[in-house]
Amino acid sequence: MIKRISSTAIARVDNDTTTITVSHSGGSCDCVMAYVGNEGDVVTGVTYAGVAMTKITNIVYAGAGAVETDTIWGLKDAPSGTQNLVITKPLLTNNRTTCGIVSYAGVSRTATFPDASNTNQVINPGPASLTVSVTTTVENCALVGMAFFTGSASDEISPSTNTVEISSLKVVGRSHWTLESTSLNNGAAGSKSLAISCGSLNQNFMLSVVALAPNPFYSVSSPMII
Repeated sequence: MIKRISSTAIARVDNDTTTITVSHSGGSCDCVMAYVGNEGDVVTGVTYAGVAMTKITNIVYAGAGAVETDTIWGLKDAPSGTQNLVITKPLLTNNRTTCGIVSYAGVSRTATFPDASNTNQVINPGPASLTVSVTTTVENCALVGMAFFTGSASDEISPSTNTVEISSLKVVGRSHWTLESTSLNNGAAGSKSLAISCGSLNQNFMLSVVALAPNPFYSVSSPMII
């Protein structure tokens, strides 16, 4: 079973240079996931403890009134303890960059990484909810995700079916979220999903989902990394 070890809450980490450094206390982990949003061009690279992370998902907001590119990055066999995550991006003045970091233990070192991933978005006019599904190939995968909202100041998204918040950053008419499945043990392989809902119709939001395969030899009570 996969276990969340620690998280650095999603936050604005802007600066007007081409690199941003965020410190993260990973604990005794074996996988680190980074959730990076950038207002403007796509982030070009992310490293953790000096090691390049794998870009797993990339979704660009397609509506009017905002610019946003959300990416999820992962690193298995990640080093434990406190490490620096470094984001490389184009040089843009006063563009907003957000980053959240989550560490896990019990992620497989030998299975395909990730097991599955998918993205989707709702653009005004559109429905008041969004479900993004993946098809897992092994049992007991954990689902993790990232969401972005832009729209009316009186509305907001929230986690829905099988989805819980790890952290969120909310300003009027705009928010960023890190998410995971209600249980990190999602049973038999097959179709699994995360979902978000909105307070009203005709808003704009995006959702990215990643499935992580578990290490069958790891247990929370008696960790064993193979």
